[in-house]
Amino acid sequence: MGYFTNVLNVVFLTTALGCCSANHARRCVGGSEAFVCTLHQFKYEPGEDIPLFELHPDTKEVRFVMPFYKPRTESIIFYDALLHRQLEMPIAVEITYSMMTSLEMPRNLQYGDFASNQLSGVVIDPSQSYALRYLDLNGNYGLNPKNISHFAALETLHLSSCRFQSIPAGLFAKMTRLQHLTVSSNGLHELDLKTLPGSLTLLRMDRNSLAKLNFEDVRFPQLEDLNVQRNELTVLNITALVERSPKLKLFSIGHNPISLEKLEQIVSVLNRHNIAYYSMENPEDWTCSESEVRIHYVCIPKDSIKPGWGEWLTQIFFFCLVPLVLFGAAVSAWFLWRKLQTK
Repeated sequence: MGYFTNVLNVVFLTTALGCCSANHARRCVGGSEAFVCTLHQFKYEPGEDIPLFELHPDTKEVRFVMPFYKPRTESIIFYDALLHRQLEMPIAVEITYSMMTSLEMPRNLQYGDFASNQLSGVVIDPSQSYALRYLDLNGNYGLNPKNISHFAALETLHLSSCRFQSIPAGLFAKMTRLQHLTVSSNGLHELDLKTLPGSLTLLRMDRNSLAKLNFEDVRFPQLEDLNVQRNELTVLNITALVERSPKLKLFSIGHNPISLEKLEQIVSVLNRHNIAYYSMENPEDWTCSESEVRIHYVCIPKDSIKPGWGEWLTQIFFFCLVPLVLFGAAVSAWFLWRKLQTK
C-alpha cells in the first residue's frame, strides 16, 4: 500500500510541476511590476510552437529567468521576430545566462541585455533602421561583432569577455551617440583610438594585451572615465591625453608594467589637473598581488622599480664586505692552525 501511495505522490508532484512550469511560461512571475514582466524560460528553437503569454497591457520590458527545477539546456535557443511578436513587442528584453546561440534583433527594441549566452552573431536587416540604445553582449565567447555597426542609435555598448582579438574596421563609425563603451577582457593587442566615437563619456579597455595607445591624434571632449588597467603598457603620453580629454575625472592605470620614473611623471600631471588615477570604491584598483608593489595607490610590478644610488652603494658594499670577512676569517683560522702546529 505504501509503495502505491509513493508512486501516486510522485505522479502528482510531477504533474503539478508540469502545470506550474506551463503556467509560469505563460504568465508573469508573482511580484512582477506593471511595466516589467518576469517570465520563466522555456525551451524554444525556430519552428517550434510558442505558448500564448498573458501580459499586462502596460508591459514594456520582459525579463526571462531560469527556474530552479529546470536544467539550463531547457532554454530559449533563438530569439526571433515570431517570439518577439508573441511577447507583444516589448521595447526591453533581458535573456542572460542562457544557451541562446542566435539573436534576430527586433527593430523597435531599445534595451537589450543578452549577456553570458552563446551568441555567434546578431542577425539584422541591412535595409532597416533600429531603435536600439542599450546593448549588453558581455560574456558571449566567439561573438562576431560586425553587424553591431548597424545600430546607429546606441548610447551604451558592452562587448567585454567576448574573446575577439581585434575590432572590425568601421564598427563604431555610425555610433555618433555612443557614451559608454566596454571592451574589457578580450585579448586585444591593438586598438586604434581614432575609430572610437568622440561622444564617449566612459571607456573601459582593461584586461587586454595593449602595449601602446596613441592619444596624439584623437580628441574625446566628453570623456570622464578611462580605464586601461591590466594591459602591457610601459609608456603613455599623459600630456596628450589630458589636453585632448578636458573633462577627464578618472584615469585608472594600475597593474601595467610602467617604470617608477614613468609613473611619477604620470601621477604628477594627473595631480596638477585634479584627475584621479584609482577608485577608492573599487578595491581591485589599489589591491596589489604578491609580484606587485603599490606606489601612490597604483600597483606596478616589483621589478619595475630600479634601485637608487644609495641602494646600489649599499648592495656593492655588502657584496664586497662579505667576501672580505670570509677571507679574513679563513686567514685567521690558517694562522691559528699553524701556530698550534708549531707547539
